[in-house]
Amino acid sequence: MLAQPVLAVLLAGPALATQAVFTTVPAGPLDSSGLRVSVLNGVSADGSVAVGAISDPVHGRVAIRWTPAGGTTVLPSPGSGPTPSFATGISDDLSTVVGARGVGGSLALVRPVRWDAGAAPIDLTTLPIAEHTKPAYVSPEGRFVLGLDERIFAPTYARQGLLWDETGALVTAFPSNLYFMSAAYDGSFFIARGSAGSVRVALDGTIRPLSFPLPAMYGSATAVYSDRTATVFGGIANVPGVRDDVFLYDESAQTMEFAPGLPGNGRTPHRMQLLAPDLGVAVVTYSAPGQRPGIWIPSLGTAELVSYADELGANFGPLANGLIAATAISDDGTRIVGSAFTSGVQEGWMLTFPEDWWRTVGTTFCNPATPNSTGHPSRTMAFGSDEITAGALRLETHGLPPNVFGIFAVAPTTGGVTPPGSAGPLCLGGAIGRFDRGGQLLMASPRGRVRFDVDLGQLPGPNGPRSAAAGETWHFQFWHRDVAGSTSTNFSNAVTVIAR
Repeated sequence: MLAQPVLAVLLAGPALATQAVFTTVPAGPLDSSGLRVSVLNGVSADGSVAVGAISDPVHGRVAIRWTPAGGTTVLPSPGSGPTPSFATGISDDLSTVVGARGVGGSLALVRPVRWDAGAAPIDLTTLPIAEHTKPAYVSPEGRFVLGLDERIFAPTYARQGLLWDETGALVTAFPSNLYFMSAAYDGSFFIARGSAGSVRVALDGTIRPLSFPLPAMYGSATAVYSDRTATVFGGIANVPGVRDDVFLYDESAQTMEFAPGLPGNGRTPHRMQLLAPDLGVAVVTYSAPGQRPGIWIPSLGTAELVSYADELGANFGPLANGLIAATAISDDGTRIVGSAFTSGVQEGWMLTFPEDWWRTVGTTFCNPATPNSTGHPSRTMAFGSDEITAGALRLETHGLPPNVFGIFAVAPTTGGVTPPGSAGPLCLGGAIGRFDRGGQLLMASPRGRVRFDVDLGQLPGPNGPRSAAAGETWHFQFWHRDVAGSTSTNFSNAVTVIAR
């Protein structure tokens, strides 16, 4: 039988080696308005460098580069006198930063700026009638910059997309109301949004609409982000007069998936804010005041970002309730940056997840598990790496009753016997081993989840530890306490991993 709860406390071991880390950017000194601020607006594709701004007593705001190890580097001022500035994006090769400078000592109106490594900042050429122009995207090698001109004082409000080259020259001014709030570049196309919906835009200005196979309940859909090949899109679909729903669409496979169970779903609109192109990990924000960023990982489901990262060991401290925006995400989904506000100070932050944290391995079976006392089945999945020497295989079980205790079991063969006192079957067979040593007895979180790192070189067995060999098949399942009718335990589904 499973150990008693008191034993679980005595056996509690060290925290997992693979944890999330929350880091803040120190706010700058007081500006002329008496504010202390740091913000992060963009992050490089590999997550190593973030860009943004901090407060400054002379300029008001100054553009920065920032790294967790090296801290803050202020970028050269783009003006001769007091000139506020901020950075919004950085190229994949880290050579080019784009952003904007204020006009007339204020950020009420801005002009686009480019900072190249080792060179003085340059203004990007704007339209003769430009009023408020800002960059939105820099291509991976820094060659092209996309931006947006907003005419906010003209008789008729308008937005227009702009494309600059590496010299700062304006290459193309796209038709009015075709604008780049965000874009993805695959070598020949940009993805943009216009008054008629989402479009692909070629370098020569050729425009081709994007369409989505929407269910009947939706009236329209807009792509907000794309992967590097411009074939997988993240965006929002509108239920007229009701809400906006977040989706991922794979154009090559013609498949569309909607995010389930988001806070506010069916009550308040929410929107796709960020997409990690390599993994399809989406960060979602909500329009209702006071709601914090959420995260959607198709293989795992949806959760509030702070709650999810807290379970992975991130320490948010006093900023746990102050996250107001997530502004950028790295291509592999391991770095998310944004802003938080507490005690009159705004601070930029970076949330770092372990490498390959969201990458699933193996295949599940015994699906679905027998429902537990929550009324739903629990689900076990494997993540990370199935390489024996990597030491990076992680098991997760979701959908458990809160705060119940349990252990993972492992075996080289499958089974299907329901033990006495259990509601569901043990799907393992043969020489079954149990992870029940010190620190291996687990308690589900209040959200019904457990996580466990597995060393494929030290798998438990009935006759002691054993090591997996390359090509061997191993099966894992979670066994947990429960109270449902006359039974006292239950099992999740199971997952098969082939060791490499």
